[in-house]
Amino acid sequence: MRPVFIRFVVVPLALAGAAISRPASAQYSVPDAQISDPMAQFDAGLAYEYGRGVAPDDEKAVAWFEKSAAQGYAPAETALGVAYAEGRGVEADDAKAAAWFAKAAAQDDAKGEFNLGVAYAHGRGVEADDAKAAAWFAKAAAHGDPQAEFNLGLAYARGRGETQDYEQALAWFRKAADQGDLDAAAALGIAYARGHGVPEDDAAAYQWYAIAQSGAEAGSDTYRRATRALHILAERLTATQISEAEANAAAWRAQHKAASP
Repeated sequence: MRPVFIRFVVVPLALAGAAISRPASAQYSVPDAQISDPMAQFDAGLAYEYGRGVAPDDEKAVAWFEKSAAQGYAPAETALGVAYAEGRGVEADDAKAAAWFAKAAAQDDAKGEFNLGVAYAHGRGVEADDAKAAAWFAKAAAHGDPQAEFNLGLAYARGRGETQDYEQALAWFRKAADQGDLDAAAALGIAYARGHGVPEDDAAAYQWYAIAQSGAEAGSDTYRRATRALHILAERLTATQISEAEANAAAWRAQHKAASP
């Protein structure tokens, strides 16, 4: 499973080894020089960032994000933070990234809150502070952000910024897994395999690892780690137990279709 606190965000993002998370938009607009609405300006920036209707151009994307952010549009502020964190369209600058995330977070923007938490967790542009990281993850998690839910679960599981509490960790991992976070599903597998916050249960661990593996891209770290865990657990289980665990995983996926790949 990936290290604690590893994703920054533009809806679309993540910090490598840390992850940023980006802001999302309902649609992409083909840029027009006369655009003055901040939401439309933000969409124009995304159009350049992802090459929707125009040739991809990170510098032009940033220019549109700046226009939108100048009008106080929180998703654009988060997008600028991501640009500075990743050095896309601008020179990388963690301090400026954190400052933009803080502006967005001040407006209750979940991705801004999450990314500010990542910044504090890794000391990127701000002094590292686990308590502040956990507090920002909690704010983003309260908005239902699955990445924040997962990282808040890790904070409780590792006792980083929060008092170690496996039951709280499991509750947040479940919330994240229900929204399709595969690392959260794998974290639940670990919890059951080790008896952290729940009775040790290899069959339940197998079920959660099967869920993580089935949704992961073949060859990805999550896929490889889940596959490895499944092989180890299979040696401890009977054929009947494995069959039941796989059936339970399939039933979970059917119940959580929105979270399934």
